[in-house]
Amino acid sequence: MAKKSLVNSFDFTEAKPPKHALSPVVVALSILIVPVAVSLFGSYVIPSEYGICAQFVAFALVLAMVLFWNARVNGRTKEALGFHVGGWHSFFPGISLGVVLTLLAMGLILLCNGFGFEISGTYRVWFVLLLVGGFLVQSLAEELLFRGYVQNGVLAATKKPWTAIVVQALLFTLLHSLRPQIDPLAILSFFAFGVLFGLLFEYSDSVWFGTGAHFIWYVVPTILFGMHVSGYDAPSSILISLPQGPDLLSGGSFGLEGSMLTLLIVVSLCAIYVLFIQRIEKSAAKKKRA
Repeated sequence: MAKKSLVNSFDFTEAKPPKHALSPVVVALSILIVPVAVSLFGSYVIPSEYGICAQFVAFALVLAMVLFWNARVNGRTKEALGFHVGGWHSFFPGISLGVVLTLLAMGLILLCNGFGFEISGTYRVWFVLLLVGGFLVQSLAEELLFRGYVQNGVLAATKKPWTAIVVQALLFTLLHSLRPQIDPLAILSFFAFGVLFGLLFEYSDSVWFGTGAHFIWYVVPTILFGMHVSGYDAPSSILISLPQGPDLLSGGSFGLEGSMLTLLIVVSLCAIYVLFIQRIEKSAAKKKRA
């Protein structure tokens, strides 16, 4: 019998599938202990202004652990995680999507008088560069763990795409729900973001696409506008945002994910990408019948 041709990341994962659908979940939960532990430790030994640096170190460790486990324990290639040769080109369309998503959310909140701005006096170029690099590492680590590893692993075990997307979205939500200012609306937003990033991975078969969108979502509001994102403060920014009006619209002290408007935009994008994926699947089915 001819060996099956390995085309996409799922094929590479399916070639060496997990023994159980929960196996990728257990691995992910074990790895997630690292960012939690490092962040807690960092909060005691690092000044609060630079506490986010401990978070970046933690996600660099997560990135290394996912790559190690995938290669050494599971015996899979990097392609199983959505790291294809030349796949980094999808990073730039991801950035474009991230810009659209971020500007839509910020624009709608601004139209509803959800926040105002003032000039910041704490803009430090060296720290901004550190934040850019750190958010890039964090975005890639999250995409590799949740989408590349968990989503593909659960899909290989269950053959059910929506089960895989929901499972990784729940884990993604769990990680981001550990922030002290979290509220129910922000939790719903994180789940919607998890589903959206799962759909982006299903659509593109590349972790770089979601990484680009994820990266911009972190960088633009914090570094340019001094907003809170995922409960994180902006230690250095050009502007400082001042939430005003109901927290339901502005997101309050938690940030953009705490806004109902952000949730509506993310859910709308999820619906759009579901349609895109369905169109691709129908086109592929027609080619097979031809």
